[in-house]
Amino acid sequence: EEYDDDSETEDDDDTMDSRFEKLEIENEHYRKENESLRETLCQQYLAPLPPLVEKNIVEWLQSARPSHEEEKALDNAISEITKCCSILCYTSEGDDFTMTVTNLVHGGSTQKKTCVKGRFDLDMVLFIKDFNPRNLPKYKRLFQDKVEHDKMQWVSDTPAGSKYKHKNLDVDVLFTGKYKGKQPIAYTNVKTRFYMASLVTKQVAFIREKAGPVELDCIIGIKKWIKKKNWIKKKNWDKIRFQPSSYLIEVLVIHTSYACTKSIPKLQGRPIPDSDHNRSILFEKVLTALTELSSAKMKLDSQTLPASISEPYILDPVNEHNNLLKVHSDKLLNLPILTTLVKHARNKATTT
Repeated sequence: EEYDDDSETEDDDDTMDSRFEKLEIENEHYRKENESLRETLCQQYLAPLPPLVEKNIVEWLQSARPSHEEEKALDNAISEITKCCSILCYTSEGDDFTMTVTNLVHGGSTQKKTCVKGRFDLDMVLFIKDFNPRNLPKYKRLFQDKVEHDKMQWVSDTPAGSKYKHKNLDVDVLFTGKYKGKQPIAYTNVKTRFYMASLVTKQVAFIREKAGPVELDCIIGIKKWIKKKNWIKKKNWDKIRFQPSSYLIEVLVIHTSYACTKSIPKLQGRPIPDSDHNRSILFEKVLTALTELSSAKMKLDSQTLPASISEPYILDPVNEHNNLLKVHSDKLLNLPILTTLVKHARNKATTT
């Protein structure tokens, strides 16, 4: 998943870090000051939660679903963008460099049916014949030169691809290829991280198989609650604070759901039966799970924990060597801050 950039300065970043450090001081002297600081930071990073009673939770989840008009517009956009990106062979005129596309795959929340009303983009993954990560700059430039500029406008480059704009829709174009190596594919491995996008089809299939209506609504509701902006700081990687990725939220909800149903013989780990009462229960359980990420140990029963994975972890269901709590060069999500803010927001919603 790509993230929105935030244009804070280094000084702003240092100031915010000092405010975060204060949150970790929990003696009585700082209690009132910390309460005010939590409220300020919650407003920055999280949308207000509704009162945690069934009726309000269900209304909240329903309000997060894309409208039929949005879904129809998205389908039309996907069709147009697919035609725009479906050139099978790109050849540069200067240095005789050729890029052959062997497959074009849609990924992301739009394919998993987990996108939030008014807030979604489109992921396009281009599989390149004889893909070589060292050629990524050439892939980006060649695609940019050949794409139909009246339909897709280049915005910026990302480590694994480029961002484009199609009308009002953000489009992330990623380049990857079929992995033939022996080392596990992982973000933490510089030799394999650009093959992560090659797993997109399996990830989409997993979510669509394991998430029923209740799980999907909870995923969308949590994604609506956790604001998309203000999380990323690209100027100083040591101080970066990461927004939980959409895929992490999806997998967390499915694990939480499975924990509720695995001991019920009639369900045996299948999606939770569709009812508003079950939506309310699962939503609150996911909120609790978010406050416990610092001690998370989640994997499929069929997975073996690799020696390279340390706690806390939530294993990618389609790639056990990928810990979803670690991103970009083995850095953990800022779990203490995330869990602190979730606890504060949940407590406030409970007492409202």
